[in-house]
Amino acid sequence: MYKIGTATNPISSIFWWRIAEIGVIFIPVLLTHFVISVLKLKRKLLLIIFYLATLSFLYCNIFTNYFINELYFAFNQFYYILATPLYSIFIGVFVLSVIYILFELGKSYRNTSGIIKSQVKYLFLAFLIGFSGGVSSYFPVYRIEIYPIWNATIFIAVSLVSYAVIRYRFMDIRLVIKRSTIFTLLVLILTAVYSFLIIFLTRTFGDAFGAHSQLITTLIISILIVAGFQPLKTFIQKVTSKFLFKGDYDPQEVVENLSKALSSSLELEHLFDSVKVIVNKTFYPAKDAIVLLDKNQEFYELARADGFSKSEEKELIFTSSDPLVNYFKKSKELIVLQELKRKLEVGYLPEGEIPKKLVERLEKTSGEIFSPLFSKEKLIGIYILGAKKSGDIYTSEDIRLIEIGSAQAAVAIENALLYEKEKNFTITLKEEVAKATQELRAANRRLKRLDEAKSEFISIASHQLRTPLTVIKGYISMMLEGSFGQLTEPEIESLYKVYESNQRLINLVDDLLNISRMESGRMQFKWQNYNIEDVVSSVVAEIRPNAKKKKLYLEFNKPEKRLPKIKMDREKIRQVFMNLVDNAVKYTKQGGVRVTVSQKGKSIILKIADTGMGIDANEMPHLFQKFSRGKGTSQVYTEGTGLGLYVAREIIKAHGGKITAESEGKGKGSTFYIKLPVV
Repeated sequence: MYKIGTATNPISSIFWWRIAEIGVIFIPVLLTHFVISVLKLKRKLLLIIFYLATLSFLYCNIFTNYFINELYFAFNQFYYILATPLYSIFIGVFVLSVIYILFELGKSYRNTSGIIKSQVKYLFLAFLIGFSGGVSSYFPVYRIEIYPIWNATIFIAVSLVSYAVIRYRFMDIRLVIKRSTIFTLLVLILTAVYSFLIIFLTRTFGDAFGAHSQLITTLIISILIVAGFQPLKTFIQKVTSKFLFKGDYDPQEVVENLSKALSSSLELEHLFDSVKVIVNKTFYPAKDAIVLLDKNQEFYELARADGFSKSEEKELIFTSSDPLVNYFKKSKELIVLQELKRKLEVGYLPEGEIPKKLVERLEKTSGEIFSPLFSKEKLIGIYILGAKKSGDIYTSEDIRLIEIGSAQAAVAIENALLYEKEKNFTITLKEEVAKATQELRAANRRLKRLDEAKSEFISIASHQLRTPLTVIKGYISMMLEGSFGQLTEPEIESLYKVYESNQRLINLVDDLLNISRMESGRMQFKWQNYNIEDVVSSVVAEIRPNAKKKKLYLEFNKPEKRLPKIKMDREKIRQVFMNLVDNAVKYTKQGGVRVTVSQKGKSIILKIADTGMGIDANEMPHLFQKFSRGKGTSQVYTEGTGLGLYVAREIIKAHGGKITAESEGKGKGSTFYIKLPVV
């Protein structure tokens, strides 16, 4: 611009205008790229198109007259360019890029919070003010002679960005300086090494390789540079960190060390010591403290504190309704006290008593960083750090590291608290176990006596009940057959009733004996391989006379082919089937019973379907329980005990099978299924 202002002829001036416009052409694309990077937006295609357009403008500016063609003597001072059609397009692109930049920054301002919101705000103001004044440079290209003094707003823009850098940690300058230093040293060393190697290899091997010496030299140098790049970079980082940035640290290394320390012990004090050592080596805080939720879940009590005075320690006790606790439960974000104050100053926090009370409360503690310790969405504690001993502010990298460390520490502390609780519980448990063991031993002795009494009952029931009943049954049978002389009809009828009652008692005793044996694990089975059709045929044949008396049909659909044999206790399976078919006949008034046997895969399915009284849906879950009888069954058959289906289920289960029932409801019949595995 100086050369433009001092040019004495149009030819010299237009040359320097072309040179100046090279920088101007790159302003919109570089600033757009900068904003996209700062806001972490994914706009790759937009940037590619923008850079291609920029290169086109650049080419036309340097090699053609389409971008700059004519000049005129403006302000009676110097030559100024006149806008060509292409230059007008460039101005349009420039304006659109500014609008786009301000749009993205404005949108980000609305959607962010905290320190990021402050950074975006000052960046937005910087670009708005800077471009508002800078646009005055384009008025003279259309012969609007407004002196471009408003370009001075660029200095205001730079000041605003600088303020964001200093006050709100925008573009962590310390980190930028460090990386720039490393990069500069790396480039200088590589350049020096490259130059030295070219001279050395050319002089040493130039004659030996002849015409191919340049190619071979380049290949050797490339391999050496590639192989040595990463080790050299690591070495420079260590050296610069040691001598230029002594307070620096490797975040990944800190996280790894913290993870190892937190996973090395379940003792709470050991965890606190480990965290203390790592924090001191990393941040050098003047003071730090850990506050944890008490056993009654009411207070956050001081668990560990270093560097705080006695009066300050009293302020490190928080109730569950404390402003800080309520803030963490709502936002779950780490608090930097100075930033919280600035938020209040600029109005980022809603006006009212809560933010003001929160700031006043935190100032009493003399802490600088307040990080919540959340475990499973529960605030179990707060980690508090004072200002750094060096007086430096906590950087963005520091805060990110504290957030990561707090999340890891919260889980480790929660585990340690559970371990401590478990340890205390174990001591109490041992005492309770010793006491309970004595009680269990006494109870065990009583159970043994009861078990012996139960076994004795089974023996008595087997011999003292069943034997007389069998004898009674035998004598009545003989009397009915006329073994003791002819009987009259009334006598036969009375004896037949006695016979049936006696048989019911025998069945009841058998059921009770079976249940006792099953529950005590003493049920014995005589396993043999049988054809189920034979068992079913004999049962159907035996019960068919009863069905005829009630004028019911009793059908057995035999399979066309002989079915595979089943490993079973024939008598017990017969007993189950007898019980099911007999029940079907008893509880059916009209229609009848249909029995089906079929094979499905490796199982035999027995189906007993009747047209009887059916089963209510509410009774179905209790059907196979002890002493369970459906509503209304006692009116049809009064002598039932409710044990038959329970015994049937246990016997089928012992055979590796399953018994189920289906019914559409009362009065719609029922169907029982027995599934048994084939041999």
